[in-house]
Amino acid sequence: MTACTLCDLPVGDAPVTAESVEGAFCCRGCLTVYRELGDVDVSRERASEDEWTLPPDAETAYLDVAGMHCTTCEVYLEPLGESTAGIYDADASYAAGALQVAYDPARIDEVDLGGVFSRYGYEVGDDAGAGTHRRGTTAGRLIVGGFLGMMAMM
Repeated sequence: MTACTLCDLPVGDAPVTAESVEGAFCCRGCLTVYRELGDVDVSRERASEDEWTLPPDAETAYLDVAGMHCTTCEVYLEPLGESTAGIYDADASYAAGALQVAYDPARIDEVDLGGVFSRYGYEVGDDAGAGTHRRGTTAGRLIVGGFLGMMAMM
């Protein structure tokens, strides 16, 4: 199986490619990072929480992100958020499919946060709607799994 040109993860059956960029990528995030920055080291050192304190007026929003497939997506999204006026810090987790954003409510509205990140090829939305959907899907899977498990025990 072919590995991603940027992060070395497997690209699967449908690698992401573009005519203007050589290589095969595991996700759009890796393709975009490679297109913008070239072959870079995707590891990122973060300051510890003790070294970075948010201003007292900062608020935190939790957003659901669809389209993150690897740590490169995290590395790409976090600085993009932090470079936007009114956003102090962005912490992405591809494993959770979530984004934690510390922002200044006087400079940027919470409903506009999703649009800041969505324009880079990710689907970003409020965690309330996605969380409800995700919980419903999980509950359904547990019920079906429990039923099938009882059938297997018989």
